[in-house]
Amino acid sequence: MPNLALRILVVDDDRSICELMGSILQMESYPFRVATSGEQAREAMDQEHFDILVSDIYLGDDSGLHLLERMKAANSEAEVVIMTAHGSMETAVNAVHNGAFDYISKPFVVDEMLGILHRIEEKFRIV
Repeated sequence: MPNLALRILVVDDDRSICELMGSILQMESYPFRVATSGEQAREAMDQEHFDILVSDIYLGDDSGLHLLERMKAANSEAEVVIMTAHGSMETAVNAVHNGAFDYISKPFVVDEMLGILHRIEEKFRIV
């Protein structure tokens, strides 16, 4: 169980990914919110403070890179994990250069996602 109540925003236009992430985060007792579009994600960011953004890189109405910029502008300490189904390593590496903490290919292994979240948690503990 996490020691820190890090709030997580999950953004993906694929509802099955949102459901999977919701199950993972619930199991780990993370407070979270799910958005299925860039518009919903922007509204969520306007309404709440999030410590972690987990976003698909390609959304129907936006991109994970735009949301990364917005999240960092709202909270410079926030960490961002980019998910990509398109296996575009170049785009994922670009995301890391733009401030993402890490990226993960979809479909992802649950333990890999948890590993990334736990590393982010460690970072917040150390700071």
